[in-house]
Amino acid sequence: MASVAVPNSSASIASLTLGSGNYLIFAKAWFQNGGVGTGTVTCTLNTATKLDEMRLQLGAGVTGAATLVGVTTLASSTTVNLLCTDGGGIVDVTASDVKIAALKVETLTAG
Repeated sequence: MASVAVPNSSASIASLTLGSGNYLIFAKAWFQNGGVGTGTVTCTLNTATKLDEMRLQLGAGVTGAATLVGVTTLASSTTVNLLCTDGGGIVDVTASDVKIAALKVETLTAG
């Protein structure tokens, strides 16, 4: 996947549609702040509900990676979204190597 601009307000930067069943879902991305200030990237891994959330503070010119993990049971076909924001201001964050992967499992046990 090519680099994508991380929006100033929360929006999907990647998605994956899954059928019904039990899933272990992973999302990951590299973020780079091309702006002149420090900013916080916030991302959530969502179906109809939030599965995981992360915050990554990036100074000007700094690159960082994030991984999110969720478990869910889906009753019907559902789209999983990686929603991110850079909060706006003087930051200019791009995301690269963004991926969402899901592993369908027979049963789920999460703690």
